[in-house]
Amino acid sequence: MFRKLLALSISLALFAVAAPAFAGKNKGKAYGKSLSKEAVSVTVAQLVDEPESYVDKRVRVTGVVTDVCSKRGCWILIGGDDGKTVRFKVKDGVIVFPIESKGKRADAEGIFTKFELSKEDVIKRKQHHAEEKGEKFDPATVTGPETHYLLKGEGAVLK
Repeated sequence: MFRKLLALSISLALFAVAAPAFAGKNKGKAYGKSLSKEAVSVTVAQLVDEPESYVDKRVRVTGVVTDVCSKRGCWILIGGDDGKTVRFKVKDGVIVFPIESKGKRADAEGIFTKFELSKEDVIKRKQHHAEEKGEKFDPATVTGPETHYLLKGEGAVLK
């Protein structure tokens, strides 16, 4: 009888520990707006390989956070299965992603945006990113204007 009660007690204790995961309580941490049903689900590779098809559209991507803005937490890079990445950028202070987000799975949603940068703006942007990472940057490596794409972030869930 004692063994049955002990086994039952252990089983109940294990269930109590495991139950939150099975009950959906392990859904991740939400940042910004709730993810919507209107967003088109795409892969990171689709955004990188066919960017013009998605410009100005609300999209949702899923991938792994490969980098985080170390200054203000205002952007994350989301990597797909093939190593390609897309930048998920929010207004400074609206959403703040902690450095610990790196390596977590992300479901992220926003408006896919195209912007053209002059050579001078490319130099400023690359200089800024180099400073954020504590890296050196040589402006002579910039040869001209560039087109960039990013996901203007509205909401994300990190797991």
